[in-house]
Amino acid sequence: MSKLSTKGKFSLEFFLPINPSLIFNIGRRRLSINIFLGMTQMSTLQELATQALEQAIAMNKLAEQKEWDKLEQLQTQHSALIQKINTAEIPTDNQATIRDMLIQVQELNASTSELAGLFQDELVEAQKTQKKVVKMQKALNDLKID
Repeated sequence: MSKLSTKGKFSLEFFLPINPSLIFNIGRRRLSINIFLGMTQMSTLQELATQALEQAIAMNKLAEQKEWDKLEQLQTQHSALIQKINTAEIPTDNQATIRDMLIQVQELNASTSELAGLFQDELVEAQKTQKKVVKMQKALNDLKID
């Protein structure tokens, strides 16, 4: 604790290491102001990680439902959010929580990517089948006798 005093009328106390706060003693009144150094950043980062996790869950559901246009729109927002998280400094006292959330985001994103890959494979097979159908139709038309 540090203390700064000016002739008994005004004093300033610091309790920063354990409980971040400033206490102003003005005459007989005592005014306490809590300072949350890094707490705003920590809660903001945790909120961003929570939002990223929610987006990853939503994108995975959209992939399962084959809602690719909606997924693409959400992916744009998700990428910007992940970029913001990646450039932020994560306070050491909240690293584990945020790390765990971001691992879940990565796992969900991998699952979504896998679903998109499976859908792409289905599209390729459908295109091959469609080409075969067109060839067969053309062959049938060529065989028809007018």
